[in-house]
Amino acid sequence: MPKPSVFSRALPWLSAAGAALAYAGWVRPWMLRWGATAAEVRAALPGDELVPRPRTRFTRAITLAAAPARAWPWLVQIGCHRAGWYSYDALDNGGLPSADHLLPEFQRLAVGDEIWAAPDGTLAFAVAALEPERALVLSGPLDQGLAFYPDAPAEVTALAGDPVRASWAFVLQPLAGPPGAPPHTRLLIRLRADYPPSFLSGVAGALLEPVSFLMERRMLLGLKARVEAALI
Repeated sequence: MPKPSVFSRALPWLSAAGAALAYAGWVRPWMLRWGATAAEVRAALPGDELVPRPRTRFTRAITLAAAPARAWPWLVQIGCHRAGWYSYDALDNGGLPSADHLLPEFQRLAVGDEIWAAPDGTLAFAVAALEPERALVLSGPLDQGLAFYPDAPAEVTALAGDPVRASWAFVLQPLAGPPGAPPHTRLLIRLRADYPPSFLSGVAGALLEPVSFLMERRMLLGLKARVEAALI
């Protein structure tokens, strides 16, 4: 039986290297700015000041066939044990379906309020800024220390020595159209996060980025579907 050639032995390594280069050079940049224009990625948005030098950041966007005033109530009610996240409910809403209609009991939101990101409350965000019909900025998840999560699991507790500072902004920007055209809105979502560099945080970030992309893309599409269906 002939010995494998040098090329055939090297082929798996070359394939892996090619896949890594494709991910770093095309797939990852596409995920981090899905739906957003270059100008939107560069633009300053509410909440940027909370993490002035982020180690990780992304800006994603989608166009809504509705005015900001129509989209705002759907943003205000997001969160576990509220309207849900309009994403993959089995992963981020305890299996409960996200609301497909507006919930009056969750239309009041104020700076300092807590929005759960996990059904058991071990992961949550705080409302850092609120501009009705324009911007909702959340901060966390570990800005407030472990007192914010009294029943935090071990993997969250382990991060206490390497706290994450993050801002998560939802911004509505009206789009100018021709006279008489129906209103449209750009919904931008931006996350900025900073944390002490370490091998563990690097691995965790690499693993979480694709998951974050899939969840947030579904959220954007879910918001768009709900906002536009409410106008029919």
